[in-house]
Amino acid sequence: MEHDQILRYALDSKLSPEEVLFRDAKKRRILRRKDLLELVGGSRVLITTCDLYIDHINKSSLASKGHFKKFIFWTTLTEIENEDGGSKKDGDIGNHSFQASEKHLPSSFYLPLPEGKINDAHKCELWCIPMSYRGHARAIVINIKEACYEYLDSGGPDKEAEFSTMDDDLPARILERATMYINCMRRGEGHMIIDFSKFELTFPPVPSQPPGSLACAIYTLRFLEEWDVDDGGVDRRLLRKFEGWDEESWHVEERMKICTSILTDQDSNDILEEVKQRAQEWQTTKRRKLLIFFLFLFFSPVLIDKLTLVRANFRSSSWSFFR
Repeated sequence: MEHDQILRYALDSKLSPEEVLFRDAKKRRILRRKDLLELVGGSRVLITTCDLYIDHINKSSLASKGHFKKFIFWTTLTEIENEDGGSKKDGDIGNHSFQASEKHLPSSFYLPLPEGKINDAHKCELWCIPMSYRGHARAIVINIKEACYEYLDSGGPDKEAEFSTMDDDLPARILERATMYINCMRRGEGHMIIDFSKFELTFPPVPSQPPGSLACAIYTLRFLEEWDVDDGGVDRRLLRKFEGWDEESWHVEERMKICTSILTDQDSNDILEEVKQRAQEWQTTKRRKLLIFFLFLFFSPVLIDKLTLVRANFRSSSWSFFR
């Protein structure tokens, strides 16, 4: 109920669109009301929104197992200025590239990592790499258990054709950096490194978005959240999860779920308590206005009758005076 109240307050379009409703001071990420309204309204999904929801998926994976069964890197091919004044280049993971050294670990993974590394990395079976390339979101999964790369793309029925639209060496560069990181973690834990040269690229038949749709990021986030290793009991193809769906209503539900998860995340939203207080005051004000309105409706017939009687009496007395 509390989450519903916060969500209704956050999505009240009559309030200021510039009001900040999410703030992560440590990572300097904010979301305003206008950002959330765009999210649930069917617009393109902001990079910050994807970033925050990926944090949510990662933390859920960690909480359920005590270690990561699935971990999602974050990549973007848009130019974003770094703290040091540089810019993020095509294929970089996070804000900085990294060297394959146990002492030099990437500091840019958006989920806070203890001492800059992932504990029990050798137990992680899926390493997911979402990326945005030329305005279209897709993902590559490094499947350790099944020794393959899996390309997840909602862009069209021909997944290999969609893959070929990327620059020839881009996936290779991204995978090279990610696999270097994975082996760096494994070596640091005393486990054998993996020979990724034997991994083959596969194209699972995931659902495709309709032509002209702007929902590629929503699809990609759903793929990343649902994707799992094939243990014989999981439908990893996701097709059955989407059968018979109504796309419009699914998009609304999925966008609302993402909005709620981000907004009410106690670990990330530093101003959640403040937003709760604002939402409570907003709800109280609305209830008072509603109460006044109903009181007016209830008493207005009585008032009208009394005013009519007073007016009639006044006219009667005035006529008697002049007569």
